[in-house]
Amino acid sequence: MRKKILLFIIVALAIIGVIVYINMNSDDNMGGIRYTPDSQEPWNEHLEGDNGSGGIKIPGFGKLYFQSGTKKVQMTLANPSDNDCYFIYTLHLNDPDGEIIYTSDKVAPGMALYDLTIIRPLDVGEYTMYIHVAPYSSDGKQLNAALLKAPLTVMGN
Repeated sequence: MRKKILLFIIVALAIIGVIVYINMNSDDNMGGIRYTPDSQEPWNEHLEGDNGSGGIKIPGFGKLYFQSGTKKVQMTLANPSDNDCYFIYTLHLNDPDGEIIYTSDKVAPGMALYDLTIIRPLDVGEYTMYIHVAPYSSDGKQLNAALLKAPLTVMGN
């Protein structure tokens, strides 16, 4: 089980690493990723070693990087296709109950949000991002939620 969790974390970090690499090596402020505001797109996740436990799968997050001075950020908020529920993501700064900078619409299984519009531009600095994942059944009933924590670096232009 530990190997499966480690493999999932490695895959998630690799995806985030590719996004950060593209963002840091682009000449434009959008990080070389097309901008489709808050639209869901298919997520081609690769989760090896599924143990068939039937639990809700929650993606992990490594270190995050945003650009200062813009409300447009790239961050993958995904719902693995094995889930039979929708996710609503809420992003908080520096405290689990702190300032909410983004709330998603429902993210369907197998789909992801890549380009987000946060409520305000962030200043250069180091933050802690708390990612609240609220799963909902198809009939609208909230299921067990998850709270994830990730370091966030906001870089200057």
